[in-house]
Amino acid sequence: MPESSSPTLVLHKAMDVMNCFLPDNAPLALTEIQRATGFPMSTAKRILESLVAEGLVIRREQRYFLGPYVMVWADAVRRGSDVVRLSEPLLETLRDACGETVTLNVRHGLNRVCILRLRGTSRINYDPVVGEVIPLQTGSSSKVMLAFDDALAEQVIAHGLTAFTEKTIVDPDAFRADLAI
Repeated sequence: MPESSSPTLVLHKAMDVMNCFLPDNAPLALTEIQRATGFPMSTAKRILESLVAEGLVIRREQRYFLGPYVMVWADAVRRGSDVVRLSEPLLETLRDACGETVTLNVRHGLNRVCILRLRGTSRINYDPVVGEVIPLQTGSSSKVMLAFDDALAEQVIAHGLTAFTEKTIVDPDAFRADLAI
């Protein structure tokens, strides 16, 4: 089988197209998807047509966005996850004790993904979205992950520290010191 039509390559290309819609599923034109993936226009169009036919992508007025069927997979992952099943009672106890929103995040490359959120009862709530992809450079959950993995922290630093807010630590030495606290 030629390499260009191998199942693995096709799946990889389909994932590249679906990833164009992250993080907020903004509707995109075919040309925007083609430019983002670098695929030839015919390849981008063929993959989009297949994804539309399977209900994973919706086409409306020459624009595309992820379809609701993706949520079926996301819910199945959540329900079938041992990590979620085992963690949920502990997170409920923590939430009830402090009244704050609690989350469960897993690492994915140099990011973390929120896989469970339990809303707190306090008046001001942190309200992350399940499925949200957050750079490991930011947030308390990331700090916990990095504080116990020096090699990973160095990978994040080597990737470059980006200023997301005026308080984001972008100096490598200050970042290391913050993790050591």
